[in-house]
Amino acid sequence: MSASPESPEILLQAPLSAGAVARNVAALLPSIAQGAATAGVAGRIPIPLVHKLIRSGVFRLQLSPERGGVALDFDAQLGLLESIASVDAGTAWVAARGGSAGWILQHFAPDVAADLFPHVDMILSGRLAAAGTGKPVGDAWLIEGRWPAAALFDEADMLALGFVETGDKAGRIRVALVPPGHFQATPTSGLGLRGAALSSLTPASRNLVVPASHTFVLRPD
Repeated sequence: MSASPESPEILLQAPLSAGAVARNVAALLPSIAQGAATAGVAGRIPIPLVHKLIRSGVFRLQLSPERGGVALDFDAQLGLLESIASVDAGTAWVAARGGSAGWILQHFAPDVAADLFPHVDMILSGRLAAAGTGKPVGDAWLIEGRWPAAALFDEADMLALGFVETGDKAGRIRVALVPPGHFQATPTSGLGLRGAALSSLTPASRNLVVPASHTFVLRPD
């Protein structure tokens, strides 16, 4: 029996170079189109498609080769995302947001980055816009708020959440990296991009404390 045309061993190459990732994305376009056809009802792209996107290397685009990524330049990244968006904008949004760890991790010391993202194919979710507040508590931040329109929460390995500082640097924007298990997600409707599975995120506890080493200033003074 011949292999299925969607078999990953036929369609997907090891994502060890920018060219391999580009070929994988091109090969997945029919699967992305199929997923888009069901996303309107399901409210998200199919989970098997998420797994194919992971194997394609699309979430590695911004990561350095030292971390197993391909460090694609901005124009080339945009071209790949546009090719996905030509088939389904929701899937393109997932790819863009889920694969933004490379930019985020450059704000952290290498040992902290390795601790936060121990493997190359982790998916990032959250919202960088400052939708919460943070109070300094020793070497940590007590954060609270509600972050709307976070993509693909159920498959996320880490959240990046923007908040406004209180205290000595009141008004400054900071971003915290937090595991998704500390949050509750409520599906968001009416915003379009059904395939992106957008959700509003709120802390599961009123006492969500994030180490200061897991945060960075988004807009330095």
